[in-house]
Amino acid sequence: MKPVSETLAADGRGETPPPAVERPVRIERAVAVAASTLLADEGDDGIERVLDVLLEATDTDFVFLDRNVHDPERGFGFTNVAARCRPGLELSSQVADIFTFVPWSRLPHSRQGLEEGRAVAFTVDELEGPERCFYRDVVETVTRSVVKLPVGRRGRWMGVLGFARTEAGHRWSDDDLDLLGTVASLIATFWERQELDEARTTSMAAMARRIEMEHALAEAGRMLLLGHGEDSLRQALEALRRATGASFAFVNTCEDDPELGPVICSHVTVAAPGLVATVADWEYWRRVPWSRLPTAYRQVAQGRAFAFTIDELNGKERAWYEQAPTRIRSEVKIPIFIGGDLAGIIGFSDLSRARTWDRQDLLLLATAARMVGVFWDRMRAKETLEKLVRSKDEFVAAVSHELRTPLTAVVGLAQELRSDLGRFSRDELEEFVGLIADQATEVAHIVEDLLVVARADIGQVNVAPTRVEIRPELERALAAVFADGEVTVAGDPATVTADPRRLRQILRNLSTNARRYGGPRVEVRVRPGDGVTIIEVRDDGEGIPPELRERIFEPYRTAHDIMGQPASVGLGLTVSRQLARLMDGDLVYLRDGSWSVFRLTLPS
Repeated sequence: MKPVSETLAADGRGETPPPAVERPVRIERAVAVAASTLLADEGDDGIERVLDVLLEATDTDFVFLDRNVHDPERGFGFTNVAARCRPGLELSSQVADIFTFVPWSRLPHSRQGLEEGRAVAFTVDELEGPERCFYRDVVETVTRSVVKLPVGRRGRWMGVLGFARTEAGHRWSDDDLDLLGTVASLIATFWERQELDEARTTSMAAMARRIEMEHALAEAGRMLLLGHGEDSLRQALEALRRATGASFAFVNTCEDDPELGPVICSHVTVAAPGLVATVADWEYWRRVPWSRLPTAYRQVAQGRAFAFTIDELNGKERAWYEQAPTRIRSEVKIPIFIGGDLAGIIGFSDLSRARTWDRQDLLLLATAARMVGVFWDRMRAKETLEKLVRSKDEFVAAVSHELRTPLTAVVGLAQELRSDLGRFSRDELEEFVGLIADQATEVAHIVEDLLVVARADIGQVNVAPTRVEIRPELERALAAVFADGEVTVAGDPATVTADPRRLRQILRNLSTNARRYGGPRVEVRVRPGDGVTIIEVRDDGEGIPPELRERIFEPYRTAHDIMGQPASVGLGLTVSRQLARLMDGDLVYLRDGSWSVFRLTLPS
């Protein structure tokens, strides 16, 4: 490439123009060089070459190019893009630092003219107010005269092309300013083309990333649709992590803790190659109360994604992230809902970049969250179906056993009586008839419990509450299950509002449960409560493990086996609680010292 001086000196025939026209011609040639250089799109090198050409063509001491910027914190200003000075002069580092960002509020005179699209020429001594202070006291410039031309296009002011001299008497002709204004317009066009290229590159990169995300989403969907269990979820999550380029991807579940309230629990985590979720990380995030992450919880509970950088967090939420064993810089959490309830979140963390997520990214990740929700729902439905199948099989076995025992006695005794009625004495006949009646009654009770459960499922269990004396009903139920003197009854007579038939059914089931599974000592206590009467059936057995104390009230379950066993249908407690609640009462289990207690409450 030719030296700048040779480029400017040569005309079309390679001859040097006469001195009288040398300067205008050099500026015209500078415009031509600027046009060809910017058209060649040499980037920053091209801009600097244009400034070199302009410096020599205009005989100025300094030439500079500033670009307007909008800073969120500092406001509207400009930053120096490039600057050149003639040999023998030097731009100090202090001046360079000052022009890293200058608010336009410091240069009101220049801003007004440039915004209007006019060139602004002045000597420093002519300035007043904050602009004079800026040049004289802040910059401490050696320049005395300055001209600034707006760099803009189609009404958009983008920056400044400026020239400065150390002599105060320099003046610019209108022709000079028109030619230099052409260069400013060329620079604006160059910047605009750069912006379009950057936007196109950004758009294409975003499109490529989105296509990759969509492919990952399809792959994750296939894995979740065809697979089952955590392995499928882990593979789907890894596909999404690769597509997002995140350091970590995770799926957490949401639970309600009796002591901590809503908590978020680690479920599945995958990491980029070379990264490992340590034991300390796992323990730190294993079970986190949402109260430590209030902003995140508020967002996801309302169904919105929560994307943030650590610097944007405040208070205990920021402290929680800063104290984590592995510190991240940015993260996004997307809620997972099942049936309108917050079931968990899917999230992506970055260790090294303060990442931002656009709306399209979040929409795709929300689709992934819905897919995980459907996957969980399908897994739950599958587990429920499997439990129902097991429950049906065990129910059939239990009912068969429960019915077979009394029916065997009924059928056997009836056949004996039919075969030769005359060989039995009156006492034997009365005993046989009593046994048949008792066993038939047991069958009727089993069938009655089954009907209550079946009708409760479709909301057709009816109760007819009235005033009922507890003591007679209690004694009748105990007499049918225990021999005289086996059970101690304590408490004063009391009256409740209940359906007598349903009350007897509850008391019979509680008595039967105590005889089958309780300890050797059984007692019943009746006492008043706050607007209710409390009936406690107590035994000194070993009790029920804490994790089973609610499950025993589910159909076909007992305290001694998770599912029903062939010694019991496992409906007595289920039916009793359902009936108690239909009568505005309740039935619960608790441990009182060495006693197991089933506490029935009914309105007084």
